[in-house]
Amino acid sequence: MNVKHTLYKTTLIVSTLFTALILMATTAVLAASVTLRWDAVSGSPDGYLLYARESGQAYNYSQPIWQGTTATCTIDNLQDQTEYYFVVRAFDGSLVSSNSNEVHYDPSVSNSTGSSTSSGVLSSKFVETTLTSGIEYYTDRSYQLTDVPSSYDGMEAIITPNDDRNSTDASGYLTFTMPYDGTVYVAYDSRATSLPNWMSDFVDTGDVIKTSLSTQPSLKIYCCNYSKGEIVNLGGNKAAGFSGDTVSNYLVFYSNSVGGTTTTIDGVLSSQFAETTLTSGIEYYTDRSYQLTDVPSSYDGMEATITPNDDRNSTDASGYLTFTMPYDGTVYVAYDSRATSLPNWMSDFVDTGDVIKTSLSTQPSLKIYCCNYSKGEIVNLGGNKAAGFSGDTVSNYLVFYSNSVGGMTTTSGCELESKFAESEVAVGAYLYTDRDYFITGGVPDWMLGRTIIQTPNDERYNNSASDYIRFTTPVSYWVYVVYDSRSSSAPNWLSDWEFRSDYKITTSLSSQPYMKLYRKMFNAGECVSLGGNYGSGSSSETRSNYIVVYGN
Repeated sequence: MNVKHTLYKTTLIVSTLFTALILMATTAVLAASVTLRWDAVSGSPDGYLLYARESGQAYNYSQPIWQGTTATCTIDNLQDQTEYYFVVRAFDGSLVSSNSNEVHYDPSVSNSTGSSTSSGVLSSKFVETTLTSGIEYYTDRSYQLTDVPSSYDGMEAIITPNDDRNSTDASGYLTFTMPYDGTVYVAYDSRATSLPNWMSDFVDTGDVIKTSLSTQPSLKIYCCNYSKGEIVNLGGNKAAGFSGDTVSNYLVFYSNSVGGTTTTIDGVLSSQFAETTLTSGIEYYTDRSYQLTDVPSSYDGMEATITPNDDRNSTDASGYLTFTMPYDGTVYVAYDSRATSLPNWMSDFVDTGDVIKTSLSTQPSLKIYCCNYSKGEIVNLGGNKAAGFSGDTVSNYLVFYSNSVGGMTTTSGCELESKFAESEVAVGAYLYTDRDYFITGGVPDWMLGRTIIQTPNDERYNNSASDYIRFTTPVSYWVYVVYDSRSSSAPNWLSDWEFRSDYKITTSLSSQPYMKLYRKMFNAGECVSLGGNYGSGSSSETRSNYIVVYGN
């Protein structure tokens, strides 16, 4: 193979010019002109050959429409209102390179200056940067991003002028050539009530970015897949299809799907995976005979998806495993405990504290993480060793999910009384509605941010067998009772709850050594009825009232 063939990789850039009469909307039939330019090939070839075809036709490679030594040319006398496609080749003597990328000229799609809208070259009015919290996300404003989800942090980003927020271009407002197989994300102002039509192929990820703009609730993140070399052609912020009032311009960022396969986010499970029922004894990979030896009873019988362990080194940021959630419920990922940190796409999953044991002697266990999804929502999971992962030998993960039985409905007559209050679990969070005691430490990471029910400590002597606290769980998940460790025995109503001796939450109350945890699984919509702090069966030691934690 002649080495020069490897050098002739050109990128066409097209801009279109019309006569003044056309720009003035004359009815005279005049011919269009297009100006094309491309990156010059290294190695000093003899020249370049330009080929054109009309829509629906093939190129005639025996008849170039232009030949020359410059890396630009203008083609005149094209048929008016006709779509054309162009490619360029470099030649050196009798040697001719393969085609450049193809450029499409559509006379019905042009911007106000008459420039082509699908050149694949980023306009100088946009700025490329790295997506992360703290950056200014417009070229002409000082507004900053205040909270970027970790799964998007560090991606390549393009910021726009907010003065362009009223653009109605159907396409061609922002174009660039995708540098790799991957996913393009558009962060669009959440104040919009409907999106422009050019976003019809974009899927709502369910994620948002927070900003410093006080009037803007958030930027909602939408995504679409593109192949390497494909032109990403985005329209204006308020193009046809948009509805709403005050809406700031959008933000663009993109990621590499790593591995040469375009990410699929269609909600359809790939044939490389297999569906089964989670239980002890099943083989948990499609290509190995390793078995699950101990599945906690609360997960036994759930619908499960097993993966090929040969895929354990996949670094796909997303789109490795996708399916549509059949009901409101919870998705669980059982991940090899040998990992020292998890991939970024698992940032919304929380550690349940549970593990599954396996027959693989070198694998201590699979740790179970969970995240809630709504019926019809696309579950989009990345590769086992995607960005954010660290560790050494790690087998592929296992997925299973459960029905939340009744969705997010509230059980009638099971509302939380007003004497209780709700807040978020955090170091520094108050424990009671009538005291200023607070949490000082010992909170596991997976519990942070969950809902805490604060009780009146004046009611610590309540001895009800049930119905002291009543509330409805919004999700299928564990409910935790955080109980004063000074008690030597718990009340009978806690007898079927699991005691977690591995957790000790400390508080600012100096006379209280710590708080201990009990847990029980409830289905979404189910009524949780708890008894009093001194219910029958409990010991008589002096202790403060308990608190409750739920949700994920």
